[in-house]
Amino acid sequence: MRHFIHYIILISVVLLCSCNKNRLPEGILDEKTMVDLLSEMHTADAFFTVTTDYESDTMIGQISYTYDQMFKRHGTTKQAFEQSLEYYSKNPKKYRDMYEKVVLKLNQN
Repeated sequence: MRHFIHYIILISVVLLCSCNKNRLPEGILDEKTMVDLLSEMHTADAFFTVTTDYESDTMIGQISYTYDQMFKRHGTTKQAFEQSLEYYSKNPKKYRDMYEKVVLKLNQN
């Protein structure tokens, strides 16, 4: 009977740990939000790169303002985005999968 109780506890712990496997750490943006933000950021970067009537300081300020508006629209901050980017980059498969979605989204525009 004692072994049975230990066995049940062990199974319960394993099940609880496996349920948390897909849960993101606190402060990390979900993949959909990251894909949306990265797609918008790359689009903005391309726009500012080909736009030649901006002076350097003006362009940097405009890009910063544009990014801030994107973060607000998605209910996040630059810090949360950077922390999330670092988190995803530590898992190359997840990072690659996420960027494949970014590329698909950019190709649709």
